Amino acid sequence: LKIEDAIVEGNNIESLSAAIEHSKNCFAKQQTALFDYKPRNLPVALKMQEELENLLDMEQEMKSLSETSDPDSVYEKLKAIDEKLESALAKHESDEENAPSDFYGRKAYRAPKLTGTQEELHQKIKELILQCVLGLLDKEVVASIEALDRVRIVAALERADELKHDTEDIQNARALLAEFEELDAAADKAVKCVSKTMMKEVMENAGRLKQDNEILQKVQQMLDLDERDFVQAEYERAIEVKDDERKIHREIRLMQYKYDSVDHGKYKVERLGHVRSREDYAKASFMTKFFGKEALMQSMFEHSKKPIPTSLTLCDTEEKMQADGAEVTPEMKQKVKQFKTEAKNNFKAVLQYLGDKKIADPNVAASDILRRGLSAYKSGDNDMLREIYIQVIKQLTNNPTRNPADSSQDPRSASADSGTSYQNGLVLLAMMMSTFPASTLPYEPDEKKEATFDDVVVLWLIDNVFGADRPKYISALHNTKYSEKQKSPQDPQVLRNHFAETKGKFEIDVEADSGPAEGNFELYL
Repeated sequence: LKIEDAIVEGNNIESLSAAIEHSKNCFAKQQTALFDYKPRNLPVALKMQEELENLLDMEQEMKSLSETSDPDSVYEKLKAIDEKLESALAKHESDEENAPSDFYGRKAYRAPKLTGTQEELHQKIKELILQCVLGLLDKEVVASIEALDRVRIVAALERADELKHDTEDIQNARALLAEFEELDAAADKAVKCVSKTMMKEVMENAGRLKQDNEILQKVQQMLDLDERDFVQAEYERAIEVKDDERKIHREIRLMQYKYDSVDHGKYKVERLGHVRSREDYAKASFMTKFFGKEALMQSMFEHSKKPIPTSLTLCDTEEKMQADGAEVTPEMKQKVKQFKTEAKNNFKAVLQYLGDKKIADPNVAASDILRRGLSAYKSGDNDMLREIYIQVIKQLTNNPTRNPADSSQDPRSASADSGTSYQNGLVLLAMMMSTFPASTLPYEPDEKKEATFDDVVVLWLIDNVFGADRPKYISALHNTKYSEKQKSPQDPQVLRNHFAETKGKFEIDVEADSGPAEGNFELYL
């Protein structure tokens, strides 16, 4: 009974040891070879005695550690004794739970209990550990902030959350982590928007915060692109998200790069498809026998005061008729005849407006050309658009009235009836570009692809028109290309007077921010 009482008490090793000793003394005289009686609960008591001795050893170690004035110096020992005691208690509990019971329901093993002193010491050890952990954590937070080390900051904050620990430094760490996350978000936005302004700001902040990760590397890679490749990236992204406004001004910028890099000689009128051969042109003239075939061939693409015998270009139908094995129908022949007639009529008006052929009112001739060109533009007739532009370029090429100063001065300084043929030709070209484009086809910014008629016209302007007016011609062409079609041509005199005010509606300055417009960011995100 004394043993059972000590076992039930569970944490008094003196009582348990005394009960065990008393038991041995009581039954010592009865011990024989044939009679070896032991109290049935003695094995349980002996096991408990062993474990209480272990707890006493741990108690002494905890007492020694609890008296330290520098917990940080014994942090590993504090942690080890805590884990050792926790492990022992867990094993005791598990062993008792899994031990079999006797007839009376008593377990064959019963776990020892901690004394009040041991519980107090255990709690003290935990407090010292916590004190130690929080101190180390605070130091780590400060160090990680100073190092701007995101990985360490995240780990420290996770530990602080586990310990429900909060200080001013931890709040600063949270603010810094939020700044890192904002930087990542800004970098992601900059990449999606392909905005150089945003990217530069991101990398400035990344440098200040000493950050480097995959998205920031992507930003730097894009900033390292040469200017043309970056514009190409802007252009492709604008197409992808259907940002037409940005797509247009990036396309215009790519066209400028194209014209700066290509061999202009490859973009001459004669090298363009759809142009009639000089020999074919000369054959169409009954004047061949008077002026000679060579003279007519030579005059095909340069100024002449004589009417053209046929169109300078081949319309699509005529090209089909010339294909091998083509089946030519009367309708096709009639269509080609009409095209050639319109071409000759248009050239007559060109001669009249330039002053190479007399007319009472040159503006009537100009109106005829503008009406014909706008009609062709509305109907998608690229054949006629091409013919009209080539006719005017022809008359401006090797024009004997050209004064080198004409191309660098405002040609509108002279009136239509007093200007030279060359001056009037430039004015006519300005009016045409303000009314209809050279082609209904989209621009092709890739210089590796086949030249377009737009390329021919713009490069002719670059090579032949100088001074302050040249950008106005190109801007007028872009304005017409990208704007809605006009319902009817404006009065030639109005066009002539307003050309000086021409500004690009769609291109932006090279130094301007080429990112998405304020209202278009949502397209990219």
